[in-house]
Amino acid sequence: MLILSIILLVVGIILISISSFVAYRQDIDLREKIYLPGVLFILIGAICLIGYFVA
Repeated sequence: MLILSIILLVVGIILISISSFVAYRQDIDLREKIYLPGVLFILIGAICLIGYFVA
């Protein structure tokens, strides 16, 4: 579960970074489609990481 949480956190950070780069382009809809999954991956990864250390 530790590896899964780290992978989810890294993927989430990458997606949010890509969405901030896309923000300077004209297609705002693409930014929102990338940003929301990035936030969800970070939240799920953080919950898994907390669950790993608590359990």
